[in-house]
Amino acid sequence: SVTIIKRSAFENCKSLKQITIPSSVTYIGKDAFCECSSLEQIILSSSVTYIGENAFCGCSSLKQVAIPSLIESIESKSFYKCSSITQIEIPSHVNSIGDCSFYDCALLKEVLFSPSSLLDSINKDAFRLCKSLTEIIFPSSLTIIFDSAFSECLSLQKVSFKSPSSLVTISNYAFEKCSSLIEISFPPSLKFIGQYAFQDCLSLKQILFVNPSSITSIEKNAFNRCESLSNVEIPKSVESIGFDAFGQCKSLTNISIPSSIDVLQIGLFTTTKVNKI
Repeated sequence: SVTIIKRSAFENCKSLKQITIPSSVTYIGKDAFCECSSLEQIILSSSVTYIGENAFCGCSSLKQVAIPSLIESIESKSFYKCSSITQIEIPSHVNSIGDCSFYDCALLKEVLFSPSSLLDSINKDAFRLCKSLTEIIFPSSLTIIFDSAFSECLSLQKVSFKSPSSLVTISNYAFEKCSSLIEISFPPSLKFIGQYAFQDCLSLKQILFVNPSSITSIEKNAFNRCESLSNVEIPKSVESIGFDAFGQCKSLTNISIPSSIDVLQIGLFTTTKVNKI
């Protein structure tokens, strides 16, 4: 019986609409179903333990897929440009979501994590351009959100972190151009907000650092052009704030900066209405 679907086994099978993976299969190789643009449904056996890079890349008609519970890593570009998927459930054993894994899944509205999730990292561009995603609740196990992971998720309004959160790092451009994001509360575990992390979040009205905050660094342009942001209170744990971190926040009038910060970068409040520090 078949145990492995090898690399590129069904790649570019443009007329394939449905497939059921038998229970004997444990491994789906790289590019296995890549660019099967008519594939609407695939039933994966619970025995599958590995799905390779680009496995379903460009399956633009695929509406639903259940990721098997034994999967430990969602590899790079696994579901890249699967533009018809509306919901995805991440099983508890998944510890990493790879680069561009759900990139440009334009109709993806909901990402659900298991209550017992072991997810540690969401990698570069993982959910970039998921323009229908409206809300995401990160599991408490998550420690890092890499570069541009949720960049240009234009409908994303709410981001929250299950307590007690383990999140330490929000990397560069992570939520850049999430223009519908209204507010965000950063968990006490967070230490680092990268460059341009929330740039052009035009609807962002409130950011809150939950006490006792561990944040030490807010990098350059982190909140640049957050035009709806009016009030910011920087925690005492912060040691450095980068160039233009709050630049062009046109509604910003009040910002509280702790005495622990020795140097403020030039341009920190460029084109703001700050009248109280």
